[in-house]
This record gives sequence, C-alpha cells and structure tokens, in this order.
Amino acid sequence: MGVSNMKTWLICLALIGIVVMEE
Repeated sequence: MGVSNMKTWLICLALIGIVVMEE
C-alpha cells in the first residue's frame, strides 16, 4: 500500500511538473 501510494504521488508530481513546464 505504501509503495503504491508513493508511485501515485510520483506520477502526480510528474504530471504537474509537465503542466508547469508547458506554461
């Protein structure tokens, strides 16, 4: 559960980072 949650956070942060870079 902890590992899965961490993976989800990494994916979310990556998506947010891409959006910020595009803007």
